[in-house]
Amino acid sequence: MTIRFFESVWVALICILPVTGCATRERLEAQAQCSAEAMSLYPPRIEQRMVNKTRPVKVQTGDMKCTTVGNGSYASTNCIAATRTEYVPYIAVENVDVNKLPRDEAENACADRLCYQRHGNVACETE
Repeated sequence: MTIRFFESVWVALICILPVTGCATRERLEAQAQCSAEAMSLYPPRIEQRMVNKTRPVKVQTGDMKCTTVGNGSYASTNCIAATRTEYVPYIAVENVDVNKLPRDEAENACADRLCYQRHGNVACETE
């Protein structure tokens, strides 16, 4: 069941690629043919890893931004503390698929091989 789920994820990604990428239809078909083989060679292996990340934090600068609005003898002043955004590094534990890179490389190598055999170039470009 897990393999079927990942196959459906790959099919969905391959369907999205024509919108976002510049690969030819033939190249996408070659990658689709290779994805099942790559998935069987390098199935997802999820491990917890520590990763470096950053998060934005608003920090007060010590300045004030004030605006005054008046009408006749009545005036109102509104002041807001000025802030700037700083990015603070931190370490987080995330679930990472350690087989993703070798799986992608195997899929691309297989697709390159198929395209070269069928079209004489790795982009699967037809004349």
